[in-house]
Amino acid sequence: CSSDLVLGAGLYTTFRNRPDPSSRSVEANAGAATQIRITPFNVNGAVRAGAISPDGKYVAYLLRDEAKVEMSLWVRHLPTTSDVQIIPPSKDIYVDWLVFSPDSNYVYYRVNSVGQAPALLNKVSVVGGTPKRLIVDFKADSPVTVSPDGQKIAYIRTRSESGELDLVVSNEDGTDERVVVSRKANTQWLNGYPSWSPDGKAIAFYEASYHGGLHNILKTVRLDDGSEQQLGTAKWYRGWY
Repeated sequence: CSSDLVLGAGLYTTFRNRPDPSSRSVEANAGAATQIRITPFNVNGAVRAGAISPDGKYVAYLLRDEAKVEMSLWVRHLPTTSDVQIIPPSKDIYVDWLVFSPDSNYVYYRVNSVGQAPALLNKVSVVGGTPKRLIVDFKADSPVTVSPDGQKIAYIRTRSESGELDLVVSNEDGTDERVVVSRKANTQWLNGYPSWSPDGKAIAFYEASYHGGLHNILKTVRLDDGSEQQLGTAKWYRGWY
């Protein structure tokens, strides 16, 4: 059994002279300025998840053998189309939430052992080797986002006692933890996957609310003073997956 993993590459151009934003020609020009190229490549198995590295050279993907009920983690080097098996097939683990480090040298992932409650946060080199265990009891409700210097991580977590949702920042191993954003789940809550800014000064996140109808807005929080800012005025719904 084989399946196609699909990659999308976007090419965006800007206009020096922009006409009136309310005109229809702007919509037509904007549409023409965005070119999307979809490139599938064949893999031997059922792909469960994938992630592309920031430098565009690697793709990490999870394969599941439905017949044997086994899961494995692979990394493909796109320029050479060579594949490296990072985690061998196993029936005893479930892997998800693939995230590349900003330098494209490592893959972060969550792993659950079948029949065991605590999840682990691991990272492994894109060329293989022994995975490094970062957090033993990884209680998170989102994948991690990694700081540009690779020293810190951030993720969303639910407080078991109150149900509040926090955006947590910590060292890679979970130490020196602090909450930078918190929302009460019965009024507003954090949704989707956070993302660290390239300059390391802020983290973007989704804020969901029932006020005015169920919707999400995109916001950022500055890490130096905790100030929040909404990005744009759009409101939309986005689920977890």
